[in-house]
Amino acid sequence: MIVSCPPNLSVSKLVQQLKIKTLKTLLSEYEDLRKMYEIKYLWASGYFCQSIGVVKKKMIKKYIENEQDENTITIEECY
Repeated sequence: MIVSCPPNLSVSKLVQQLKIKTLKTLLSEYEDLRKMYEIKYLWASGYFCQSIGVVKKKMIKKYIENEQDENTITIEECY
């Protein structure tokens, strides 16, 4: 996932919002998840973040575009 965010939004807040949005989406589509897992343990507490350059970004973006499907959540949907 390639994400760009404004300088006033911290990476940790962005990841938190992504986890909240995806959790809500998963729970609405797969109701059995509530029964199978305690909600607080569905996601790991950590995350990995790395900055990339322009050339690497183009290569990664092309790879992601080739792998996307209808279940992709865009960053705009998290706000």
